[in-house]
Amino acid sequence: MNRDPALNVLATQADKSLKVEKLSELPAFSRVLTDGSAGALLKLPAAVEKHVCAIETGVKRAIILYDAEKVALVRPFISHLRGKLIAEKFTFERPEIGCGGGVIEHLIENSRTKTDNTDGEEDPALAQSKAKEIFESWVALAVQERATDIHVQVVNNIAEVKLRVDGELEFLRDQQGGVYTPLQAERAVAWAYNNASGKGSNSNSQFSVGENLYCMIAAREVGGKRVAMRYQSIRGWAGIKVVCRLLYVDIDAPTLSYEQLGYALSHMKQLKSASNTPSGTIIFAGVTGSGKTTTLKTFIETHPGNGTDAFYSIEDPVEYPLRGVHQIPIQRDLLDRKGSAAKYAEVVAGLMRADPGCVLMGEIRDPATAISAQQIVETGHMACGTVHAHLISGIVPRLTNEEIGMSRDVLTNPNILTLLVYQALVPKLCPHCKIGGRLYQQGMSDAEHVFELLDTLENRFQLERDLFYFKKQGGCPHCKHRGTAGLSVVAEILTPDRKWLNLIRQGKDYEAMMYYRSKSDGNFRSENMDGKTVFEHTLYKALLGEVDPRHCERFDSFDRFEIMNDADRAETACYT
Repeated sequence: MNRDPALNVLATQADKSLKVEKLSELPAFSRVLTDGSAGALLKLPAAVEKHVCAIETGVKRAIILYDAEKVALVRPFISHLRGKLIAEKFTFERPEIGCGGGVIEHLIENSRTKTDNTDGEEDPALAQSKAKEIFESWVALAVQERATDIHVQVVNNIAEVKLRVDGELEFLRDQQGGVYTPLQAERAVAWAYNNASGKGSNSNSQFSVGENLYCMIAAREVGGKRVAMRYQSIRGWAGIKVVCRLLYVDIDAPTLSYEQLGYALSHMKQLKSASNTPSGTIIFAGVTGSGKTTTLKTFIETHPGNGTDAFYSIEDPVEYPLRGVHQIPIQRDLLDRKGSAAKYAEVVAGLMRADPGCVLMGEIRDPATAISAQQIVETGHMACGTVHAHLISGIVPRLTNEEIGMSRDVLTNPNILTLLVYQALVPKLCPHCKIGGRLYQQGMSDAEHVFELLDTLENRFQLERDLFYFKKQGGCPHCKHRGTAGLSVVAEILTPDRKWLNLIRQGKDYEAMMYYRSKSDGNFRSENMDGKTVFEHTLYKALLGEVDPRHCERFDSFDRFEIMNDADRAETACYT
């Protein structure tokens, strides 16, 4: 029996790999034209409305979607829909799109939910209960997957919920595939802000999609862990975005060691030496989400004076409970910088009369925190803080820019800076499915780049390709098909000395960094990280087969990285 040629075209399209499998893969659209609601532009029989539909992608522009697994069923209705849309003066910007099973059904359900909740009355108590259930289900799955963040964003007339796991964003693995209606998502994040936030932590009294809001979600038991969250909403043209950072705050949990975090033995030696220094500033730098606060927690809780000296913290907001520390919450108003500075100065003045041994400053991000840190150190105490800066070479420029306003003369005075730490987090390879350099093949993900990288490692760095391993795209059951299994710190640490301070005072930042590097042993295979950069620490972990060498490129390129020989180190050691 001969098949309809048009049906053959649809069947061929359905076999192609470009089939849409998720709502988030659909082109941008403003509404569903055939959702079966009272206001729908076109009506379809109930038997097929979950297998074929039309979406409006612009002014009088439409695309028809069909279930690629039901081609024979939907064929007559596609022709019917096309005729109806043409009669309504619609144009088509592309051919029909085949969709995987359930995509159209989910799309129709989302559209109906939005319409029903807009047009009809709903019991407010029931709506709140549903919102709470949705938000708490996200948190439970995030904890189960060891996620660090939950991202909720309105995109393309839907809301996407993603988790950051091992440093990468992925869709929430729930029954809905992380896709919700904008109304469902908005109600869920509004419930969290209005009902689950810690006392006094809200930046506004009530949730609003038109405001950038932040708060701390109060700690609760989730999946056997005690979890709090740092909540930040960002308004946007297409809709709201909310990011919740998960904070594991069990006060009875053992303190993570530097080794567990991922630091090298030579790093630990410098950190422990700094903790035995009675005064000075300890700076932990890194980008957002690099684990600075976690490392600072380890530094404070393993400090030899913790328990025998007075430790204080000034935090906006308090994120983790710190063992042996009197924690002072202070909420600064970004719209009232003068008032916030006065409030901060008042707290520091009180601390100066409270016999401090060490003061944790939180993030040094403005003149108020900078002046306070300086005051604490100049009176003979230790100050610890974090800075958003990229690499050790970026710490002093960050502290001396207009936003923070410290001077190089102050920073380079003796006993002001005790230790500078820059750290980042990189995913650890799954030991069960990582791919050896020799086994990487054409056709694998990013193969051309991997082969170029391996050639550079062999020819420029004199490192055999057999030593390196790469992430397997799609992973294996052991890593839940991620290819990674947790995160590890990579770092560079500098203990300022007289020569380095002199170069920084003169504004010779490049020379200061090269002087720091002159203390390296120059051996990429060596575990000694003295004088080595975060690029080199990452490369060393790649040599051990722990991380993918492509993560080195977050800090420098393999072609551009300055490889120093003995003569270079001798020359830079003499910089003045």
